[in-house]
Amino acid sequence: MESALVSNQSLVYALNPNARARLNTVLMGSMFLGGAIGSDVAIADWTNAGWLAVAAVGGLVSAVAVALQVRRS
Repeated sequence: MESALVSNQSLVYALNPNARARLNTVLMGSMFLGGAIGSDVAIADWTNAGWLAVAAVGGLVSAVAVALQVRRS
């Protein structure tokens, strides 16, 4: 999470200096919302199917992120 935050903040700070505060607010809000949704999904998975479901969803989300990154390149 820390490396994603630093990486994304460097992109934000490379943009328009007049929009940095607003863009950083959107970034931090998005990261918080993503973390909250991820926690909620993990709790539901853990409750319904245990550790295997949590690991499977984590692997699926990671695979989708890699596929999107490869497609973008």
